[in-house]
Amino acid sequence: MQAIDDHERWLAGYGLGLGLRRDGDRILAGHGGSMPGFIAQLLFSPQEKVVAVAVTNESQARLGDLGLSLVRTTVEEWPVAPEAWRVGEPPRDDVVPLLGIWFMESAQLVFRWREGKLEARYDGMLDWEPPAVFERETDDRWRTVSGPEHGEALRIERGPDGSVARMVWAGYPVTREPGPWRAPTT
Repeated sequence: MQAIDDHERWLAGYGLGLGLRRDGDRILAGHGGSMPGFIAQLLFSPQEKVVAVAVTNESQARLGDLGLSLVRTTVEEWPVAPEAWRVGEPPRDDVVPLLGIWFMESAQLVFRWREGKLEARYDGMLDWEPPAVFERETDDRWRTVSGPEHGEALRIERGPDGSVARMVWAGYPVTREPGPWRAPTT
């Protein structure tokens, strides 16, 4: 069973065992419960690696807001340090021509190599929005395995000299210069 408590603002929901609660951009998971003589609340923020637990023997206590306050205070007082930057493995030579700025009509995309995977992000995507991540199927074909256009193919088209002329992602041409879609000439 799954339910959202507030369909207008989507502030909380619950399912089998764990509930979700929104606090601004933060989404918490947890569980509240009781038994005769006790009330408990557990909330955790996976993104910030914070867990708050409150237990009381007060039968009228409302621990949801207390748990939320504990998470907020902990994040403010002891924020998780950002992951240290490190040099990753370089891409294979045949992947290098795919990297950098590309355009899908006028929409700018940046293809990059990160943690051993080809990724693409649209210009203007928010930090929390995941990039498109690709896995290679053949030398000139990749599959979007997560993020925007999940499941769609990325096809590499080469010029007469073997260099990357353009790419086609989810049926759209991806070129080094912005511009309207043009059918290939034969």
